[in-house]
Amino acid sequence: MAVTVTWSIDAHKKETSANNYVGNVAWRCTASESGKSGSVNGNIILDKPSTVTPYATFMGSGDSNPVAAVKAQMGSSTVTAYETDAKAELTKVATPTHEWVQGPA
Repeated sequence: MAVTVTWSIDAHKKETSANNYVGNVAWRCTASESGKSGSVNGNIILDKPSTVTPYATFMGSGDSNPVAAVKAQMGSSTVTAYETDAKAELTKVATPTHEWVQGPA
């Protein structure tokens, strides 16, 4: 199987103004394969655009609009770096170098 990378939003902070601009986002990047996953997460402050998309429209798409905004703010090289980090975390989960052992009895 191939590794699947997905981005999601854990939480967000919005203004209380008329458009409820989303300006702070807690994100997660997850790499999955064969029932195992590894992830990295963080927080980013989004630049406020000159024309704010109304909150209901921005969040009405589920994660797609916020994830697109997060990725745009980060830039492609940072997005790629986080995806590489998530894949490295998946590798640690899939091929552990340590294990928990019960005991001593």
